[in-house]
Amino acid sequence: MHKTRQDVKRSFTEVEWAHVLQCLVAIPVGAEQVRLRCILELLVLSGIRLDELAKTTRAGLRLESLP
Repeated sequence: MHKTRQDVKRSFTEVEWAHVLQCLVAIPVGAEQVRLRCILELLVLSGIRLDELAKTTRAGLRLESLP
């Protein structure tokens, strides 16, 4: 994962975050790992709560194109 300036220590201890990353590396490279990596990056970088992410539906998303 990319290093971020977001302080993940608000949510995870260093030991917990290390465990999360170990689990991610243990998943064989493929769609599941890519999906999980994207979800983790979204959670960490945006500050979105897991509950908010879990309740999100496609209809509730606003897709925008960057110039």
